[in-house]
Amino acid sequence: MHLVHTNLHPHPSTSKRPTGGTSTLDVAPGDSSADLDAEIAELLGGGSDPVAESGPAKITFVPTSQIGTGGQKLKWNARFAAIPHAVLVDPTFAELSGRALKLLLAVLSQFVGNNNGHLTATPSRMKAFGLRSKDSLAKSIQELIDFGYIVRTRSQECRLPALYAITWLPLNKAPKGQPYDPGITSSNEASDLWRHIDPLKAKGKVQARRNAAKMRKLGLEDRGVVSSPEAAATSEALH
Repeated sequence: MHLVHTNLHPHPSTSKRPTGGTSTLDVAPGDSSADLDAEIAELLGGGSDPVAESGPAKITFVPTSQIGTGGQKLKWNARFAAIPHAVLVDPTFAELSGRALKLLLAVLSQFVGNNNGHLTATPSRMKAFGLRSKDSLAKSIQELIDFGYIVRTRSQECRLPALYAITWLPLNKAPKGQPYDPGITSSNEASDLWRHIDPLKAKGKVQARRNAAKMRKLGLEDRGVVSSPEAAATSEALH
């Protein structure tokens, strides 16, 4: 995103603002306010305070998109994450939980055209998207796998994070020296696993996993409170 700061520099001989001139500031997604302050200070050439010297600075945001000069073609001024319309209207998509959908968007935001299969969902990265619980994050990852929207291309190993791929995009080649798990190979076509998922069965798996977690937390299985047929049904749904 670009921010255009108008009249940030005070006139060298007076306290009045200059009548012309702009300074363009590049702000990357995720930049903190401290990053923004540092960028402004650099533009000011030494970190002088624009508010103290010339009053509040006027900030103009460049529009995310706009109609081109021909009046027909849409022009984008920012990166965007694309989700096919077919995915959005599929019954499976409607069954996703809110946190799983948030995770899907967070993972998709990392895609830059040639790194599908090398996307991460680490707790440190996902905190910026409001996913702060490691337990909830793990459940959301598994939910997206159950619903066929992502696949795990590399399992977590020591200090190396697990890697994932979006299934409506072709799986790109693994970076040199960072191979995928056995059986995971790149492809020029998307696998579209989400097309082959029964949404009710996928939702049943998710719910069964939640029920099993609750039972473990309460210790109901150990105390024999849950009947064996119910426990068997839960176990079957998880596999």
